[in-house]
Amino acid sequence: MGVWQDLGLSKDIEESVTLMDWKEPYEVQRRVIPVIARGENAVGSAKTGSGKCLAKDTPVLMANGEFKPVQDIVAGERLMGDDGTPRLVTSVTTGRQEMARVTLEGGAVFGCNMSHIITVALPEPQHLAEVEGKGWAAAAYRLSLGLDGGATAIQLESRQFNTRAVAEGWLVSLAGNPLYVPADGVFDISVESYFALPDAIRAELKAVIAPELSFHGRADPAVPVHPYVVGAWLGAAWDDTMPEDTPAAVLEAIEELLPNRDPVEAMRPNGKRVPPAIKYGPAEARRQCLAGLVDTNGYQSGSRGLVDDAAFMARSLGLIVTKSGEITGDLTRLPLRVESSRPQPDHHRQAFTVERLPVDDYYGFTIDGNRRFVINHEMVVTHNTGAFVLPMLDKFIANPDRPSFYSLVLVSTKELAAQIAGVITSVSKIVGERVNVLTLTSGKHQGKPCFIDLSDRPHFIVATPGKLLAEFTGPNGALIKTYFNNLQYLVLDEADQLLNKSFLEQIREIISQIPRSENRVTALFSATIDEKVAHLRNMVLGEEKWTLVEVDKGTVDTLRQSRIMIRRKHEGLQDVILIHLMMLNAGHKHIVFVPTKEEAVRVALLVNAFWGEGASMKAVPLCSLLDRDTRMEYLNRFANGTANVLVATDVASRGLDIPFVEVVIQCDVPLNPELYVHKVGRTARAGRTGNAFLLVKESQLEDFAVLEQSSTKLNLRENLKPMKISIDSIPAEIQNRVKIAAKMAKEADEEQQTTVVSKAVVHYTMRGVKRGKRVHKKKK
Repeated sequence: MGVWQDLGLSKDIEESVTLMDWKEPYEVQRRVIPVIARGENAVGSAKTGSGKCLAKDTPVLMANGEFKPVQDIVAGERLMGDDGTPRLVTSVTTGRQEMARVTLEGGAVFGCNMSHIITVALPEPQHLAEVEGKGWAAAAYRLSLGLDGGATAIQLESRQFNTRAVAEGWLVSLAGNPLYVPADGVFDISVESYFALPDAIRAELKAVIAPELSFHGRADPAVPVHPYVVGAWLGAAWDDTMPEDTPAAVLEAIEELLPNRDPVEAMRPNGKRVPPAIKYGPAEARRQCLAGLVDTNGYQSGSRGLVDDAAFMARSLGLIVTKSGEITGDLTRLPLRVESSRPQPDHHRQAFTVERLPVDDYYGFTIDGNRRFVINHEMVVTHNTGAFVLPMLDKFIANPDRPSFYSLVLVSTKELAAQIAGVITSVSKIVGERVNVLTLTSGKHQGKPCFIDLSDRPHFIVATPGKLLAEFTGPNGALIKTYFNNLQYLVLDEADQLLNKSFLEQIREIISQIPRSENRVTALFSATIDEKVAHLRNMVLGEEKWTLVEVDKGTVDTLRQSRIMIRRKHEGLQDVILIHLMMLNAGHKHIVFVPTKEEAVRVALLVNAFWGEGASMKAVPLCSLLDRDTRMEYLNRFANGTANVLVATDVASRGLDIPFVEVVIQCDVPLNPELYVHKVGRTARAGRTGNAFLLVKESQLEDFAVLEQSSTKLNLRENLKPMKISIDSIPAEIQNRVKIAAKMAKEADEEQQTTVVSKAVVHYTMRGVKRGKRVHKKKK
């Protein structure tokens, strides 16, 4: 059995979570899942925070079209994805392992470790045939998936059907099912698993070449000449006179595209290479330029640099460049003028071989998206690699009745609700089950109150207490209460955050209106189990038995903690220290915690003003000044890497599991050890390393002393290492830039709108900020 099945989960659930790259459970999951799977009530408390690699010098295609050796790639950079969109590098790694060499028939060669995932294609992944006297046979290749998301085995699965229509319907039904090779034949497999495949299947597999790509993040000078003329001029090797053997169709095209202008004079400043604005420009510009090169046969006979430029453009358009340098593929996509220059079409997939190599160094990274990226000058596509949700979903899928109102999860924030609902939806889709998930959080839709749509019969409801209670008094309130008779699971996540007076009264009311059932499983999860949480537990569970699942609390060993003391005379320069600290960790994913919602918006603007548009650091705020849609948009930007700095109030300190956060900065001394643990717990998750910094003003020394004394289990005196940042050591230029950025941030914040100030160095959308919600203290 697999690691997740050892916890009592089904094989389907294990396959789904491994597809989501959940390589192994957190310690709290190891302990909680079996308890809930057995149908026992649980109270859980846990410690917070409880790639695939290539050989050195392998060229990796970056999002801007340039190649970079794999060992030089750093977190925060963007690679070219297989679909032409960027992939964010979230972390890097290195080590030693048995290696392999992959060689494509087109000549491309790259090295990788044995666990590297390669993207391959099976030419005929599905089969349909009539069987005399027996109807129709349909066949498809079924995959066994490993913990890294790659296939470990492949087997042809056949089924018999009475009619062709039914057989075709079965094949169509497999679309989107990750356990079958898709209709286009493309799937991922590790090199090690590739060697274990039958010889017959290995012989059929092809390497996948990237289709047409688009490049991002460039600002190359424009070329005032039509791209076809550029290609023809370079291909014909014009100098001062036009070659006599220039095809007539090319001359006609030049006369049409460059009227009344000497092409030699127009092109001479660009030399004998394709200008970057065309080479990395829009696909249509590359098509036109390449057409000019092909029409004049100059893409093979020109200088080495020109040949490389032509090959790059061809491959970026999904065409093939052979070992001899000939461009093949579907050239009907090029606006060629000379018909005789069209080679035979080919496909953007190539045969390849793999051979084992001795142990050597490897370099790698993790990326977002579908984890497919592009390497080598041949543009080869390759790959990179909830405690209570899983047992609830497992039991639901095993229940043939599929009861509505099966599970209720109560949380304190909209963001946590969205995250939990997303996990339920993702796992259920992969398993192939239709599960209706309803998220109920505060707010309105199109200015009107939202109420449960009973026609959709939700199976899982994830809600904030206030919104759910509003449903009980809404138009369907009486009926909704009766539906909760079916409730099989009641979960209170981050229970210690549901203890404020308003939440507590709402939960008390909810519990009183949901019938208690002997078969219902109740679970509470909290970072701390104290008297208040015990009171909530007793209110929810009453005299029912429950199992305490407690994992060592505190911070993980992979977390490096530092404190920076700010002298009283320098407290007004905290922005300078913050920016300097971020510069020391530039390129990494940050969460910056600030004490107020106004400060969250201001600091986000400060970061964007300091670094400027298009820079490596982009910040978004997360606070209650933003409406729900905007908060979710900014949170998604941070999660997918569009922004790499999240400036937040305490709303983001709990529950949210945002991957690959490497740096946490607290700009204020937290009120208690639990809050400190939750904030630093946003980094160093799932065995990764992380850095946490606490800024302590001299005026807050008393608060800091209280924090140290009340956190004996955390041993902050030992673990929170002093780090000295002297204002005098920060260059005056940086200090002045911070002051200017702070002023610009203040002006932008006062405008409360999309602001472009002083040469567009502030580029930040303030859409969604609620008007009239700011609180400004009057000066005494």
